Amino acid sequence: MHNNESINSITPGAYYKIERDWKKGDTLGLNLSIKPRLVRGNPEVKDQQNKIAIMRGPLVYCLEQIDNTTNIFDLTFPCDVALSEEESPLLNGIVTLKGYAFDSTGRGANFTAVPYNVWNNRKPTSMRIWIPVAQ
Repeated sequence: MHNNESINSITPGAYYKIERDWKKGDTLGLNLSIKPRLVRGNPEVKDQQNKIAIMRGPLVYCLEQIDNTTNIFDLTFPCDVALSEEESPLLNGIVTLKGYAFDSTGRGANFTAVPYNVWNNRKPTSMRIWIPVAQ
């Protein structure tokens, strides 16, 4: 968006060149999709095999023990884990992600994920990014 005018001819995954005479006060805005998504671990990296991480836009999310009643190191995500976004007053306003996983006994457990960049901002606690996926 340039000076509140939409630019609609952008091809996803390609560069977009903006050529113009820029003037003082011109603005350029960028709207990116920040829908939560799952990222599979690299199968060549032993510690990431059969694991997924959560991202929302460019942000990596993590599970912090302070937000979860089940031990985060006992959680396994179903392969079709559904995520919901929730505005949170934590740290002057962040978006948390909520979902459903399984504990080490196979029982269901709700979980909350926060952006990795806010980890340990309330008190020292355990954190996990890569979560195993049920096979």
